[in-house]
Amino acid sequence: MTASRTGRPRAHASIEDAFRAHAIPTEDGHVQWTGATNSTSRTPTALHGPHRESAYKVAFRLEHGREPVGMVKPTCGMRGCVAGAHMEDGPMRAANRPQPSRPAHRAVPRAEIIALLGEGHSDRYIVRTLGTSQQRVRRIRTELELPRPVLTVEQKWASQAEQLDGGHMRWTGPTSSRYGTPILCHGNARLQAAAFAFRLRHGRDPVGYVKAGCGMPHCVAPAHVEDRPMRESLRTQFDLIFGVAG
Repeated sequence: MTASRTGRPRAHASIEDAFRAHAIPTEDGHVQWTGATNSTSRTPTALHGPHRESAYKVAFRLEHGREPVGMVKPTCGMRGCVAGAHMEDGPMRAANRPQPSRPAHRAVPRAEIIALLGEGHSDRYIVRTLGTSQQRVRRIRTELELPRPVLTVEQKWASQAEQLDGGHMRWTGPTSSRYGTPILCHGNARLQAAAFAFRLRHGRDPVGYVKAGCGMPHCVAPAHVEDRPMRESLRTQFDLIFGVAG
């Protein structure tokens, strides 16, 4: 709130006015939030009397002239930025989500498939390497009576993590039925694919829940996943730079 001539806080006329009072444009096109934040998620929060609303949602509404659908998040990479032009709701994120580029199946000589089968590669590896169909590889394996290779857990993870543009990786293996969490199955073990990616990258077990910090839901790229201490460290750095709003 701004101060009146009597020195008392002046009530804002609307939640939008309360938002504008704490949204400070920067020279590089971002908008820094100086108001309240959620104590748990640190999400910028606009206050108007008893009413509390995400500053991201208010910024979206002011920018697009409509209510957002689903959660609103900034896309600029600057934590806590509340620039309306940097906000996206659920449908906008879905429309902008990178789509996997699948190569068209080519006429692969049978001999090339047999050569890779003889080297002990998995069907999935051969499909990706040669750009042929999985059905054809399986048929040739069956005709030659070749056993399916036993993959290490690292090979199993790599066989189900599909590289996308922007360094992202999409999980093509099983997922949990409730939340869609990528699951790595190896023998009798069921592991979180993101947690395994974290170990591949950092050489240690994660602390707490592991999730992607890149903005792509369920991305399993080792360079994009974060555990709880990493997220807390990023929040601490953000607070040191911009200060903790009351």
